Amino acid sequence: AFAAAAKEGFAELGARIERMRMLREEAEKMLSALPVRINRPAGERAPHILNVTLPDIRSETMLHELSKSGICISSGSACSSHAQTPSAALTAFGLTREEIDSSIRISFSHLNTLEEVALLAASMGKAIERLVKIHH
Repeated sequence: AFAAAAKEGFAELGARIERMRMLREEAEKMLSALPVRINRPAGERAPHILNVTLPDIRSETMLHELSKSGICISSGSACSSHAQTPSAALTAFGLTREEIDSSIRISFSHLNTLEEVALLAASMGKAIERLVKIHH
């Protein structure tokens, strides 16, 4: 059964990767209308991960705000998820320690939908608007 599942998963891998890439690109388009910095590495990048720096909002704060809408994201970068030092990947983007503390990681699955991407963008927009007012 495991071999059959692995064979089926591998056969669908290319289509799944393209779907995740499309969802990430759509999220980038939608989020580019917000006051955020989209962190893109030079060259090839993971099709299912998007990293965004928020405007003077800590990543943990946004994580909790989005969870109220049923949206799960992560703070920082995948390579530093358990580290106590700033992410080498985000440092390589030229981010300051404060910007790294305000960065979130959005991961996509082939099971995500465009409607979920739109909900993410709308929810982030509302949260940013509300949180920026609180901080200023």
